[in-house]
Amino acid sequence: MFILLIFALKVINKDFHHNTNYKMLIKSVNIEHMRIYTVRWVDALEQDSNYNHIRFKKLNIQYPRFNIFFDLMDEVELVDFIKSEPNRLPLFIGSPLGISPKPDCLSTGQIFAILSKSLLSGCVAGLAIYRKTDGGMERIHYIHNY
Repeated sequence: MFILLIFALKVINKDFHHNTNYKMLIKSVNIEHMRIYTVRWVDALEQDSNYNHIRFKKLNIQYPRFNIFFDLMDEVELVDFIKSEPNRLPLFIGSPLGISPKPDCLSTGQIFAILSKSLLSGCVAGLAIYRKTDGGMERIHYIHNY
């Protein structure tokens, strides 16, 4: 049973990165409950009338491991990452150890997103939308992972 679960997780991880029918795959291996803790925020984002049109841009460096669908994210160079775009937000990963990469490179007033997750369990708390301020950052929206 353990080996089957490991195989299923590898297949699901591959499936997330290739954007095929992940919901059907998860149900077919009977581990739907695991999805709740990692990617349910994507469904909530799709239902959010203010932010369902948003795409994300990921800096082309090593991020902490997370699942996101390629139709929502572009991997970009630093020049494009820090560029302010109304429908494409820089994506950061927030954990108890800090934010990766550091949002210091953004300009004041720029909007960006932080996906909050545990690096140990992989569980995602949600996605926060922030505005960079002179003194740090101001949260302007939050999408829960439940």
